[in-house]
Amino acid sequence: MIKVKNFLKNSNPFKAIEENSKLEYVIQKVLGFGFIYAISAFVMEGIIILIFTCLGYDLLHGEMPSGVWVKLLPLYGFAGFGVNTLLYVKFIEKRKLSSILLYANKRSLFQFVYNFIVGFLLVGVMIGILIITGNYKFAGFGRIDIVTLILGLSAYIIQGSVEEIMCRGFLQNTLCRKIGMAGAVIISSMLFIAPHIMSIIRMERLLVYTSIINLVFVSFLFSLAMIKDNSIAASCGIHIGWNFALDVICGLQVSGKEASNGIIKFSNQSGYDWITGGNYGIEASVILILVLAVLNVIYLVRIKRKRVNNGI
Repeated sequence: MIKVKNFLKNSNPFKAIEENSKLEYVIQKVLGFGFIYAISAFVMEGIIILIFTCLGYDLLHGEMPSGVWVKLLPLYGFAGFGVNTLLYVKFIEKRKLSSILLYANKRSLFQFVYNFIVGFLLVGVMIGILIITGNYKFAGFGRIDIVTLILGLSAYIIQGSVEEIMCRGFLQNTLCRKIGMAGAVIISSMLFIAPHIMSIIRMERLLVYTSIINLVFVSFLFSLAMIKDNSIAASCGIHIGWNFALDVICGLQVSGKEASNGIIKFSNQSGYDWITGGNYGIEASVILILVLAVLNVIYLVRIKRKRVNNGI
């Protein structure tokens, strides 16, 4: 009974306990992550419902508004998740924000912009491959709406940054102290993937497999980007660049959600969903598995080379 009591005490996510076992430490941090996610989801869902209710919509009875705000408001709602994560780190764990690799300096800005371009170009590479192989066809340009462009970019900056702060900055970087990099990356990736599962399981079996593999590989890539640059700005940049280019610029699905109009338009010329990703989008494409696998190897080599040069 005493052992059970001590185990529960040492796994308490509301106390800054550092002298617990590896298992207790992992449970403590995962519970902390779960608490932040659950309370934030509850509060932000209520706020979004309240906003639409004040605008005259009855969401509880299926009365939904139309337009860009339907898609963007939930992304802006991630701000609540971010605030709660930072408050948890600051006041419950009593740590500095630098402990989750969150910095406000020129170096972080450069890392963000550089990796944003990497994420942006990654979408270009994927679409280029699909065009060359005859699976996609360029279908012209859409209307450039500066307001929508700015709103979309700011929404994805909030959503992408918060997911990275929660999964990589808070969870992965914290777990790494006691269980090492590999274990921390695997656990943080599992919790990164979990919210996407509901949008995946409704697809045909092959696309379920390919999309899950892609989620694992892209999560590893975000993790490796943060590790390589020792900053959360790196993983935020590549995450945001990918989502923004895929949705707002190219008008393609992100995580199976409805696509935007897009500045550049493409038409699907293939009947092979395992190549194009079907209705889920290119994030379920088998080609993306190969591209992400190569990128992960490149980042691993760069991390190893950097550690050798630093004598680690």
